[in-house]
Amino acid sequence: MIFPRTIIKVTDNSGIKFVRCIKVMGSTNKRCANCGELIKASVISVHTGSKIKRGDVVDALIVRCIRQVKRGLGCIKFNENSVIILNDKLEPLGSRIFGSVLRELKDVNQKVFSLANDII
Repeated sequence: MIFPRTIIKVTDNSGIKFVRCIKVMGSTNKRCANCGELIKASVISVHTGSKIKRGDVVDALIVRCIRQVKRGLGCIKFNENSVIILNDKLEPLGSRIFGSVLRELKDVNQKVFSLANDII
């Protein structure tokens, strides 16, 4: 579960290393987010030569979460929280996604699902 002020790793090639969650999108009193939900995030660390600067506010989609995701035959759990960065039209900013992505993200964003290498 992602709460505000949580530091999260970015797993795409947008040029950002880490972000900090500012707000969980969806409703005014929503406190935490799980896999497949949108958040507003502030950039903490970037690679050199990146277009996005430290301190910018971006939209992000959670692709992996430590919290278990229940399915029919069992549960899936990841070792780290990670997000991908989205632009203003809610399309991925990077052209690659590193690591595995859940099958449930197909309903949320079809473009993210097509960029993923490994689907669980």
